[in-house]
Amino acid sequence: MKNQLVYADYNVVLEKLSHKEDRIKKHSVRLSGHATSVTLEDDFWILLKRIAENQDKPLNQLISEIDHIRSTPLSSALRLFVLNMFVPFS
Repeated sequence: MKNQLVYADYNVVLEKLSHKEDRIKKHSVRLSGHATSVTLEDDFWILLKRIAENQDKPLNQLISEIDHIRSTPLSSALRLFVLNMFVPFS
């Protein structure tokens, strides 16, 4: 059986992408005791927070774990992490 992807309504997604408030924002985090920021779209930030809650860990801890194993810029690594949590890649 193939993996089934659930798609949102195409027109709704296009409409959402056109709104200014959904653009990239800086978010403050602490990694290894140092304050820094990551630049992410709010949708990715919200999903990261939900994943951390589901894992029963603070958001900074989840981001720190991703930071320690990444091979791309942190913001890219966070986006890829979220995508891989929701879309099964082979």
